[in-house]
Amino acid sequence: MRLPDWIIIGAAKSGTTSLSAWLAKHPDVWATQYKELHYFDFDENHARGPAWYAEFFAEAGPSQKAGEATPNYLHSPEAPERVAALVPDATLLAVLRHPVDRAHSHYWHQRNWGASLPDFPTLVDAALAGDRTFEHFLTRGDYDAQLAAWTARGLQPKVHLFEDLAGDPQRVFAEVCDQIGVPRAEVATVGSVLNASHRRRSPRLRKAMERVQSWEWAPRASMRLDALNTKPVPYPAMPARTRDKLLERYADGTDRLCERLGRPLNGWST
Repeated sequence: MRLPDWIIIGAAKSGTTSLSAWLAKHPDVWATQYKELHYFDFDENHARGPAWYAEFFAEAGPSQKAGEATPNYLHSPEAPERVAALVPDATLLAVLRHPVDRAHSHYWHQRNWGASLPDFPTLVDAALAGDRTFEHFLTRGDYDAQLAAWTARGLQPKVHLFEDLAGDPQRVFAEVCDQIGVPRAEVATVGSVLNASHRRRSPRLRKAMERVQSWEWAPRASMRLDALNTKPVPYPAMPARTRDKLLERYADGTDRLCERLGRPLNGWST
């Protein structure tokens, strides 16, 4: 079976779609046509077995480094153990974004795609008060704890920052090429932004696909339809008071992450 040489594991709303698309244009890299295979985090996909997962990489050339991107893996409790069991030598790539901005982007991504949610300040207050319905919007930004779960399994994700990806994409792309073991190459699309703020053109179409996710053909069809069923929209600004609450919520985790990475996280305290 052909299995991945590299996996982009997250974080969601941190530029992983763009990075995956840039890699797909590299002549020595092969990326799955459909992003977010959810093999290691979705029980129903994992139950299909390694042969099902390997089908997505079957067309990769023998000399190419094959991979996929599923941002949910970073925060999934099941993913580290499952990855360690099947592809322990795969290069794992993580892109981390300012946790406050990530939470805000995640919220508007969900809302613009049809989720019924309260306004963002109300949701944040509820999550900070312990409402489990909304806490995942915040806990996905607990990067230090998430990385600790991977290192506990003997895995060492290569960590990049969204700010670097956006500010100096050529440098980050070159570093990623080194990490996955391919020559540095000029890729014209490096720096282009994919999966920017958008919403569904037809929420009904997406809901119809969600009802048949367990069908064998559904994951691939759903990925293709999602790409066609979107249009760009801007996100509203975050209230300053809400931002202050979230900065306090993430302060300790940001300090621990600085120590883990051995580098300052400039701008993450504001």
